[in-house]
Amino acid sequence: MDLWGLTTLILLAGVLLLIFLSQWSQGLKRGKLPPGPTPLPFLGNILQLDLKDMTLAEKYGPIYTLYFGSQRIVVLHGYKIVKEALIDQGDAFADRGSIPIFDDVIKKKGKISLFKRVTEKQKGISEYF
Repeated sequence: MDLWGLTTLILLAGVLLLIFLSQWSQGLKRGKLPPGPTPLPFLGNILQLDLKDMTLAEKYGPIYTLYFGSQRIVVLHGYKIVKEALIDQGDAFADRGSIPIFDDVIKKKGKISLFKRVTEKQKGISEYF
């Protein structure tokens, strides 16, 4: 590769990196969202979650923001906060977005499978539940 080609390649990589970093930093500006841990590009906060040790609420409060990939999720932690949100202020939360996996569960009446094909044996077992 000649010198001009290598220089062009390095400049292009640098410009793409700057564009990526500027887009990522703009995505971190939360506006009116609750506080939360800083997400990683593409992964979000998946690597920071520990289901056995729920200390995020201690650090960020009972309402905080997480990212699963690029999907933004606001977490309500604790009985009082969930009751206030879903019962006391239910009208404000009634029009929140849907979660695709829950839509699948509702359409299939709770019967979902990790596999494309469902065998006859699985169909027979599911009739009892």
